[in-house]
Amino acid sequence: MIATSASGASVSDILEKATVKRCRQTFPEDFPVSAKKARILPSPIPGLCEIHIGLNVLYYAPPSPGKKGRLLVVEIYTPDGENLTVKAREDLVAEVVKTFDLSKAIKIGNGPVRVIEFTDPDCHFCRRLEKFFMENRGLTRKITRYVFLYPLLGLHPHAETHARWILCQKDPERALTNLMTEKITNTDPPTKCNLDAVNDRLSYSRNLAKRLGIRGTPFLIVGKTIVPGFNPGLIYTGINRVLRAGHVTKKP
Repeated sequence: MIATSASGASVSDILEKATVKRCRQTFPEDFPVSAKKARILPSPIPGLCEIHIGLNVLYYAPPSPGKKGRLLVVEIYTPDGENLTVKAREDLVAEVVKTFDLSKAIKIGNGPVRVIEFTDPDCHFCRRLEKFFMENRGLTRKITRYVFLYPLLGLHPHAETHARWILCQKDPERALTNLMTEKITNTDPPTKCNLDAVNDRLSYSRNLAKRLGIRGTPFLIVGKTIVPGFNPGLIYTGINRVLRAGHVTKKP
């Protein structure tokens, strides 16, 4: 039997609401920088709150009197082995991706599985990823890639120039592939280019990456699976999970 209050709410619901209220009061005091980007929600563990920052799912234990709260980077499992943290992260990814303006990305392919990619045209591992896609046509037929150019100027001083060159071409998809697979090296700017549109797309990519907390490239979202770095095995896993579940993206 579940205990209820005079209002009809269960005691567990009342305690959960009280915990979330306390977290929302104390989390900004304990973690003021993170609090600016955080969503604070109920947690599957009584006494904790679930924290969403970018694409990350964390947990927060509010402080006892005279102490500071603690931020926990853990994964929570049920007794039957279900990973509640992974499920929460997948739900968060699905929710966040809906807010993306994919018209700012370079669309490559027309397969049923959506792959969102942040790439730096001068990044070594990004170029390895591009060659991997080029060499695995059976895989690429299953996906539609949406590539956001995200040059990391601190690491690659010419990356933004190359990103602008790609976006200035009549066929950015082909330009990206040719540059990153080193089929071409001449990146002289074209005589005609809508620089305002190019700057808008690069600005959008930078702001989106910053909002998501992406600091390195390549970074992919394959269905609901996050793939940081060059990880072909995890890419296959993400694609196969989407296909098995039947949650494919409708072709535009």
